[in-house]
Amino acid sequence: MLVHEHSFSISQNHLDALRSSVPRHLLLWCALEQLCEEASRRVSDPVSIKMQLVPKPSEEKARLVLDVVLLASEGEVERYFADEGASTRRLIAHGAGPDLLRQGKLFAARGESPDATWDWKLVEQEDARQRRALATNRRRRRASRR
Repeated sequence: MLVHEHSFSISQNHLDALRSSVPRHLLLWCALEQLCEEASRRVSDPVSIKMQLVPKPSEEKARLVLDVVLLASEGEVERYFADEGASTRRLIAHGAGPDLLRQGKLFAARGESPDATWDWKLVEQEDARQRRALATNRRRRRASRR
């Protein structure tokens, strides 16, 4: 698996926010990860990928993400994630409540004591729960058609 590293310059305000807020740090990680994945998807040529000619995410877009996630109000951050469809799976791995995440309540989902450690089994458990819920809904729909 190829790993692509990207760097973005940040201001002192960004750094202060990163140091003082684990939830914002994790949200930034989620948002920037999505930007990097989108940049990687723009390259479909396997030779370019192998030679690591993957484009860097837009500096302008990265600046927007940094400003919104680290400096904006909680409501603005939650709106950004809703508008961009950014993945919150990584937040589940860090202990965020999936039900609150689905409601768009990213900061409330983190709880009172955010944890910087992660457990990917939490994501796997949530995926399994969602698959079971989908299967149950399908069975109910089939039964109601009879």
